[in-house]
Amino acid sequence: MHDSIKAAEKTVADNAEKKNQLENSIPEMEEALRERQIEVEKMKNERPNIQTKIEQLSSKLADAQQEEGGGRSRGKVLDYVMNLKSKKIVPGVVGRLGDLGGIDQRYDVALSSSCDMDYIVVERAADATKILEYVKRDKVGAVRFFALDKVRPFAPADQFNLPGPRLVDQIRCDREDLMGCFFQACGNTLVARNSEEAERFAFNSGGRHRAVSLDGVLVESSGAMTGGGGRKQSGAMGEKPQINVRKETVSEDEINEMNNALNDFRQELRDLDSQIREANGFIARTTKEIAKNKVKESLKTHFHLITLVGPSAA
Repeated sequence: MHDSIKAAEKTVADNAEKKNQLENSIPEMEEALRERQIEVEKMKNERPNIQTKIEQLSSKLADAQQEEGGGRSRGKVLDYVMNLKSKKIVPGVVGRLGDLGGIDQRYDVALSSSCDMDYIVVERAADATKILEYVKRDKVGAVRFFALDKVRPFAPADQFNLPGPRLVDQIRCDREDLMGCFFQACGNTLVARNSEEAERFAFNSGGRHRAVSLDGVLVESSGAMTGGGGRKQSGAMGEKPQINVRKETVSEDEINEMNNALNDFRQELRDLDSQIREANGFIARTTKEIAKNKVKESLKTHFHLITLVGPSAA
């Protein structure tokens, strides 16, 4: 009998200790759970900020790469000159003339057949001189320039007695000084719906004019006619400017830096997602453990009472 009482007392003591341990562990686990839930909320709030940085930098990088590439397939000479610009050896390079404006697609063949859009536009004549030194040194090839400090200003059509619309007036460009370059390249070349109208424009009684049809028949003021065959010229200018001349040139090193920064942001986002998944796993496990411990605590309390007062009282 004495041994039974001692055994019962030991069981009561053990259960009491386990009950105390459970009572102490549950608040600690609940506190850890709350802290981790707060961390998850902070990380979830941070995620959109990183995504925004990625989107903004991706857009900026795409613009820089398009400008560096010129938005179209280019010749060796043009690539060479634009490389001088991107490396800031000659920062005064504006770009290829045809890339600096836009024109409706219906005028593409007419423009490509009658006006040279492959001039390189530079800010100053001194920039052209410097480029020619590099081109000659490296034997790249011939290149022609329009220097904005030398080009004559754009002349509106109403200054001339013309029998039809001018091609240059169909070009869209938001810089007035560049319109002077387009005027110098196109002059008062008239644009006609067809070759018959082009001839009428060219040999108008008021004088001789240069005219081109939408399908590429060019009638010179001298009377010479070219074009109109099966293979038509096109692609001298797109519908929108291919180079944003208001942006500062982005060098190759800066593009590489943006690429590296973009990769860093993406890695940061992946790490954050991994931390969120890990924290959510901890929250799920801890929530389950707290529920389990509360059940155990309840059972221990019930068993403790039974042990103290006897089965009959329970």
